[in-house]
Amino acid sequence: MKHLAIGCLASCVFLCVSAQTSVASSAHHELGVILDEVRALIVDAKKPPVERQDALHILVLSRFDVREMSRRALAIHWKTTSLNQERFVLLFTRYIERLFLKHIRKIQDVEVTLLVDRTARTSAYIDTKFLVKTPKSQNDYYVDFKMRIDEDRWKIFDVIIQGVSIVSMFRSQFKTLLEKHSFEELLDILEKKISAV
Repeated sequence: MKHLAIGCLASCVFLCVSAQTSVASSAHHELGVILDEVRALIVDAKKPPVERQDALHILVLSRFDVREMSRRALAIHWKTTSLNQERFVLLFTRYIERLFLKHIRKIQDVEVTLLVDRTARTSAYIDTKFLVKTPKSQNDYYVDFKMRIDEDRWKIFDVIIQGVSIVSMFRSQFKTLLEKHSFEELLDILEKKISAV
């Protein structure tokens, strides 16, 4: 549960950062564009919840490599679930979106400092530090973004906060579940988690 809480915090932190640092690479520029889009969504408090959810869904599908995130989260189980891969991607994406919407409400403001930008031809690893402000606290977090080129566009496929990867966190959870349940049962569990968020 502790890893899940950290993963959720990672989600809301990277969704709320203000992209004011200088452009060091096209990957970093794309990251800034993504975060600006999400910030605009968050600050529009008057938008009905359903509209915010729809807007976030469009953003996630266009800016995050959800299929790659799903593949890495399932690890060795990905190849053995070819018939249900698309359903898993859909449910996994929906679950992450629900977690985002639940936790971004708690954040009032974020200040970001770019530390290191390591960009190659088709991949990037961008290190940042966040000052996260909520009504009750103000804390620093080190947040790293993993990005890759997908269809000629930079997309995020993992976020690491304080050394904890969202993808690795889910991989550990799914591994444990699949030791006790079938893949079809895992899908049912995901559906229940989505309803419970």
